[in-house]
Amino acid sequence: MPSDTDAHGHLTYLETRHAQLQYPQFLAAGWPIGSGMVESANKLVVEDRLKGAGMHWAEANINPMLALRNAYSNERWGEAWAVMEHGMRQKMWIDRQARRLQRQAVVPSGEPTGAGVPDAPAPVRPSDPPPAPPGAHEPKPVHPWRKAWSVRRQRALAGAA
Repeated sequence: MPSDTDAHGHLTYLETRHAQLQYPQFLAAGWPIGSGMVESANKLVVEDRLKGAGMHWAEANINPMLALRNAYSNERWGEAWAVMEHGMRQKMWIDRQARRLQRQAVVPSGEPTGAGVPDAPAPVRPSDPPPAPPGAHEPKPVHPWRKAWSVRRQRALAGAA
């Protein structure tokens, strides 16, 4: 038998949720009162994508992937895509500004200038890759990308391989 304190706590809990416990009215209005639909959606939307055979997910990728899956399953892709595109454009703009400030902070001789130099360098996390040397992301002057594409050249390259 529960003590008076326990009974009072249970009664208070039910009294504060009186509006949420109107099950006959909810059923008359055609509203679902069980959790089966939510559990089924979790199985079909979340588990079906996350728990397939051989699937492994990095923890950082789970929530973004589920957001995409949820938007697709709820037929709200256009709305969700607009939000995602805005976020991606903001991130690109921030990255571009950081690169611009970094270029302004170093002159070709390698000595820092006074303009545009932050007060303290950004902390380097152990997971950050080492910075690439200048021009490392550009193709070399004789790189195949710089040559015009032609069927004859592609056949010659295929024959040489």
